[in-house]
Amino acid sequence: MAADAPWYMRSIPTLFISMCNPYHLFDIPDISTMINAYTGNPESIDAVVKKITGQEKFVGKSPVDPFCNRLDTRL
Repeated sequence: MAADAPWYMRSIPTLFISMCNPYHLFDIPDISTMINAYTGNPESIDAVVKKITGQEKFVGKSPVDPFCNRLDTRL
């Protein structure tokens, strides 16, 4: 991304919701908060909305390594 990466990702609280690709963090390691929804179907979208609005808690464990085995994605 280089110059195309949003400059504010560390300065302003930013939420990235990944639909269909659990490895997006590899492309944007500077994002402060990321949610993996895994699919873009209506049920997943509804579930994400319930989670981010506080209607439901985030639970579960990722079946893949969303950090892509990289240190900079964990910072």
